Amino acid sequence: MSVGIDDISFYTANFSLDLQELAANNGSDAAKYTVGIGQERMSVPGADEDVVTMAANACVPLLEGMVQRGEDANAINTILFATETGIDQSKAAGVYLHSLLKLNPRCRVVELKQACYSATAALQLATAWVARKPKEKVLVVASDIARYDRQTPGEATQGCGAVAMIVSANPRLVILDPETGIHTEDVMDFWRPNYRSTALVDGKYSTKVYLRCVR
Repeated sequence: MSVGIDDISFYTANFSLDLQELAANNGSDAAKYTVGIGQERMSVPGADEDVVTMAANACVPLLEGMVQRGEDANAINTILFATETGIDQSKAAGVYLHSLLKLNPRCRVVELKQACYSATAALQLATAWVARKPKEKVLVVASDIARYDRQTPGEATQGCGAVAMIVSANPRLVILDPETGIHTEDVMDFWRPNYRSTALVDGKYSTKVYLRCVR
């Protein structure tokens, strides 16, 4: 039996900022963004959007697809919500998502956090759960609003969006390889303490640490 991603959908805000305008405002060369990192626009969340509403927008097409294929959405018994933009220190954002989607109450909901890794961890956890109970499905969601300080190298890489995936047995899209590598090390290359609304980041240090760890 194989386990993997059966369906996938994503959502991003309807608003965006042209990086040509950002460059003009900052007095920098627009090619730094458009050529250097291959980015032309930066997504901006609406005043009424957060990680939950974006996640819901990403999930709706998945549930509609299940209905069209004659599948039972009650087979989703786990929601893994990966985010660095939590809205509560105790209650998982996925609980609100579960309510908006009107999913089966017989469902576990967990929020995961670890910088860019938590969605990957969620996929790996989902794979293990489905391997144990192949008739069940797991909804994996990654939703974030990234903010960096003005006039910093990371400013242009801000944005928002959500991706949702259904993990199941015998998937239609992608089979996930059970072989993985793991590593943890306490380094101060990227973090955002509770008292800050923007992240602290040292991208060059991140690259050095990553390359050292994979040797």
